[in-house]
Amino acid sequence: MEPLLKRLDPKTGSNGLYAHAGRIRHVISGSFDLRGGDKVYNLSEGDSFYFDSSRQHGFINNSEELAEILWVISLPTY
Repeated sequence: MEPLLKRLDPKTGSNGLYAHAGRIRHVISGSFDLRGGDKVYNLSEGDSFYFDSSRQHGFINNSEELAEILWVISLPTY
């Protein structure tokens, strides 16, 4: 497992859907939307989650503020 700090600028995201090995996330500040299948989850500061990331998913920061998310990824995914 490897921790990464993701800084997601306003109005930016994953540029589509993708799939990969498992991932745990914790929102440090700000908010963003996570799309998994046909559902969209709005996540904000203090939220933590895990999901089956082998399924198609994507994300976007629809806010006007920077979002910081701690990603803990299983290797290799990059």
